[in-house]
Amino acid sequence: MMLSTARSPAVFGLANLTDIYFNDYIKTVSPCLIGTLATERVNEIIKEKALWGLLSKQLMFVYSRLYNNVMPQGAPTAYEMIRQQLVKLMEEDEAYRLSMTAERYIREKTQLSRSGVMRILADLKTGGFIEMEEGRLIKINKLPARY
Repeated sequence: MMLSTARSPAVFGLANLTDIYFNDYIKTVSPCLIGTLATERVNEIIKEKALWGLLSKQLMFVYSRLYNNVMPQGAPTAYEMIRQQLVKLMEEDEAYRLSMTAERYIREKTQLSRSGVMRILADLKTGGFIEMEEGRLIKINKLPARY
C-alpha cells in the first residue's frame, strides 16, 4: 500500500532510526538521485549540528501525514475514501498525476476493489463531477459530499 508521496528534495527513514527492520520501499516516478546514510552517521550528524529541533518537526510532519492519510477516521464509506484520494491526487505534481490512472492511485492507497473504484469513478465522470482522459484525472469540478 502506498503510504505517502514526496517531491524532491525529501528525506525518508528518520522515523525508523531505532528500527533495524525496514520493510518499506521507495518507488520513483521520474529519474532521481538517491543517497543513503547509516543510522549511526545520521545520529552523529544530528548531534554535531544540533538538529534535534528540525528532526522533531520532520517527525511531526511524517506522523501528521500518516495519521491523516492512513489511520481510519471512523468507518468511511468507499465513496468517502475515493473522494479523499481524488482530492489528494489533484494536489500531486501534474506530471506525477498524469503518469498514472486515478483507479491505480486510489487502489494503491486503499484496500478497495477495482470494480468498486471503477464504478464510482464512472458515475462521477458521467455526472460531470470529475474530468478524466484515458483514466487519468484531469480536473475536479465539484465532488458531492455523499454518493
